[in-house]
Amino acid sequence: MSKIIRKSYTSKLGKVVPAKKITKQGLLKGRSATRTKKSLEKAMKRSMMAKKRTGSMSRSRCSKGTILRVAYPRKGYTKKSGTKVKSTNVPASCIKDIGLEGKQKKTIVLGDDDHLLSEHGYHHVETLTVEQRKSALMSLIKHYGKTNGQRVAMNYVIKALNARYILNRNTNPKVANMMKADRNMISKMLKKM
Repeated sequence: MSKIIRKSYTSKLGKVVPAKKITKQGLLKGRSATRTKKSLEKAMKRSMMAKKRTGSMSRSRCSKGTILRVAYPRKGYTKKSGTKVKSTNVPASCIKDIGLEGKQKKTIVLGDDDHLLSEHGYHHVETLTVEQRKSALMSLIKHYGKTNGQRVAMNYVIKALNARYILNRNTNPKVANMMKADRNMISKMLKKM
């Protein structure tokens, strides 16, 4: 076993612990190293099983507009009706490619409980003008600024707009860019305060 020098240190109680030689805790020796080695072996085994389940399939076998989904194990579960579904190995197959070009254009409506933007008129943003969007956001900031403070309200709006921008940037870039512009506008206002 290899030894290393542990530096001296002061404990929480104020006691000075002197420097001394200790056994090195590494990947090959000790209990923690054994646990690490076992978890690495387990992870490698799982990935090899997935590769085996994928078998001879390759990306080139999939037709244009589809991609290869590798095989994976699916856990068992119980449906709402009470029916039990056993765990199984889902085989590899070609699935529809929904990359940047193929994603469906859809707008996510901002009516969620955790985001209050829609309550003040900030929804279906592609139909609103810049002034309408700004007045809706200012209405929200004014409403929540009375109780929580203007800075807190502005920070909330910035975070909510950023979340919606991230959510829409691949599926609907036009709407995402509008939200990004509104987020930047509120950020500039906050910096000026």
